[in-house]
Order: sequence, then structure tokens, then C-alpha cells
Amino acid sequence: MPPVEGPDRLDGANRYETSVAIAQFRFPEGSPVVYLARSNDFADSLAANSLLGPIVLVKSCDLPIAVKDYLEDTEPQRVTALGGVEAICDDVLNDAKDAAGIS
Repeated sequence: MPPVEGPDRLDGANRYETSVAIAQFRFPEGSPVVYLARSNDFADSLAANSLLGPIVLVKSCDLPIAVKDYLEDTEPQRVTALGGVEAICDDVLNDAKDAAGIS
């Protein structure tokens, strides 16, 4: 079996930075779509693991700086919230779209 390449650990100072580190590793050139999953309940992100794009963690009603910076840097064409407005507030989805440069 050929060796598996990659780092021994993907991490950040917190779960938000770790989700960005994973997204950057898996999609080094960015992705046309980025998915937002709430960080305090993992059902949505687990159900979405087969999607073809990075899944980054957000607070239900707050966009972490690490995720905002990631969206500004990668400028995806679409940002999609996983779950309803109880999972991710419309303000977070709109802030994420603004960070990505999506009107």
C-alpha cells in the first residue's frame, strides 16, 4: 500500500480555526462553494460530509474571525448554511456572503 501523504495533525487555536485548517488542506485552491455548520451540534456537518466542498464551523449567531478571513481569502461563488435559521442565523449567512464578496 502506498504511503498516505499529509500532515500528522490539522489544528488551530479553537474549533473554528481547526475547521479552516482542514478546509485549506483539503481545498488548497479554494472551492466554488463553502458550507457553514454550527459548532455546538454536529448533526448537520456529519450529514453533509459527502458534499463536495469545505465545511467550516460557525457559531449559530456569530461568524468567527477565522472563517470570515477564510471566506475573504478564497472568495467562493456560493456559501450555504447547513440547517435552518435556528441552526445558523440569517445574519451569519449574510455576513459570510459579504465576506466572500457575494451580493
